Amino acid sequence: MDKRKKILIPWDFTEKAENAFAHAVQIAKISEHAIMLIHIIKEQSEYVIMEKSMKEEIARLKGKYGIEALYDIREGDIFHTINTVASELEAEMVIMGTHGIKGMQKITGSWALKVIIGSQVPFIVVQGPPRTDKINCIVVPYSFKREEKEKIKWAYQFHKYFRSKIYLVHPTFKDAWLRKSMAGNLRFARNFFDGVKVNYEIHTILKKSDLYNYSLNLARETNAEMLIIVVRRHLSWTGYVMGPEEQYMIANPLGIPVMCINPNPGKLTGSFSSTGG
Repeated sequence: MDKRKKILIPWDFTEKAENAFAHAVQIAKISEHAIMLIHIIKEQSEYVIMEKSMKEEIARLKGKYGIEALYDIREGDIFHTINTVASELEAEMVIMGTHGIKGMQKITGSWALKVIIGSQVPFIVVQGPPRTDKINCIVVPYSFKREEKEKIKWAYQFHKYFRSKIYLVHPTFKDAWLRKSMAGNLRFARNFFDGVKVNYEIHTILKKSDLYNYSLNLARETNAEMLIIVVRRHLSWTGYVMGPEEQYMIANPLGIPVMCINPNPGKLTGSFSSTGG
């Protein structure tokens, strides 16, 4: 059994799935993680035919990208099975392709967003293939809540592999408690990054409402290859849904990949784990 840590790719034989695979290859070639494709079937009777198709895809992808992926075929549904497999494998992350902002608008509130919301494993959502051969710049909208520190730890992991420069964007607050909390998070980030010698900048904005717009503008200016956000759940009559700001960031018009971290991601595992704070 392959004991390497896994990057999981939901696989449906489409271009968007291959875009996700290309991003996984970019990471795996440096991190030496295994890439696993997960295909979900409705009935067990589909297994034999689908296994033949998956083996053919594995061979094709190896010829194109130079990496031999693993695969798994599971009976189930997309909403539950992707996260079940990710948990079973203790996957480091799931990389999922979308069709961009129009595609995300069509599925808002449906399976894709629900899968991200329900995951204890970070998702990277991509709209196209990698635009560069490495992740040079990462923009992190950063606020006062405790779970925001998880962004710092994950940004550091990409810095380790790609020597990425990290841009933190944070708002200011009038409320004394919020100012104190924000100051604590900034202190954590500075101490952490200084301790591991990360190249970073901190950008301060005056209004919290400008956090995402400023972050996207900065990402455009720096040609950032990734955004990192925390996905916060909001209870509605349809169940838990993602906030509009998070949806906008995931489907950003710049097509920048977005790492989505659950507010309760649990302990980071494997070689992507980090300590501090």
